[in-house]
Amino acid sequence: MDPNQTITVASHVTFQQVGDETVLLNLASGQYFGLNTVGTRIWKLLAEGHNRSQICQSIAAEFSAPMADIERDTDALLTALLDHGLIQQSTATQS
Repeated sequence: MDPNQTITVASHVTFQQVGDETVLLNLASGQYFGLNTVGTRIWKLLAEGHNRSQICQSIAAEFSAPMADIERDTDALLTALLDHGLIQQSTATQS
């Protein structure tokens, strides 16, 4: 995944934070998707308009983990969110 690619929350997704976790609902498919604490933080950063690179930097600053692990796990989550139709990526990248 391009680190600078714009990723947005799909318009047909609603979400609710419950404690440290977040539940996402794809209104188009009716499917629920749950996020743990780190996933919730990534979701909030996505909703604020941050790209993958910015998200990884924020997670690294907030959680104690090697950057390679953060990047791998962030990519895995973003891929899962994309596969479930919860986010969209643009074809243009930021400069």
